[in-house]
Amino acid sequence: MSVTSYEVSLRAGARTGRCLAMSVASKGMMGTSWNGNVIIWLAPAGLEAVGELVTGRMIESFVLTQRSNDVARRDAAIITGNSSAALANQRMQFVGLQSAHQIQESIGDGIVQSWDHTQHVYDRIFQQGSDAMRGDQRLWDENLGKEYVVPAGSPYYWMDNASGIVIGTETDTPPDNIRDFRMLKKL
Repeated sequence: MSVTSYEVSLRAGARTGRCLAMSVASKGMMGTSWNGNVIIWLAPAGLEAVGELVTGRMIESFVLTQRSNDVARRDAAIITGNSSAALANQRMQFVGLQSAHQIQESIGDGIVQSWDHTQHVYDRIFQQGSDAMRGDQRLWDENLGKEYVVPAGSPYYWMDNASGIVIGTETDTPPDNIRDFRMLKKL
């Protein structure tokens, strides 16, 4: 336990007096609890000695009682309980904010993906229109992962594996059975 006290002389108009402040700190398992007492007196001119006498008696008679200790412990328990509840509320709020942030990110990702998909669709449509005006057909070789541009006009296209020549046909059968062909996909 530690006791700290302060004394200040006061003057207010024709009155003089003192302010005495004393704090008692006691350390326990829950931290440090503080009890404080403040005595302020102002006396008219000529009665300063009476003020000093009363203050001296108050200081001499000051005793920490079991009741004051119980009040201090009760107050400390209330403060600790309120702090714990506030901390729990902050944690819940933080979890809620994190969830909201994750939802916002998910929505944002969905919007970006949707926009990106729409852009790819538009790119494909415009490319097909451009290819049609030029009379071109874009093909995809799934085996090689390669794109080809050939003159349009056939429903099916085949790659001759030996020569690398692309041939268009009206049916889904290879142009002949002699050479090794693989079908290309229209884009």
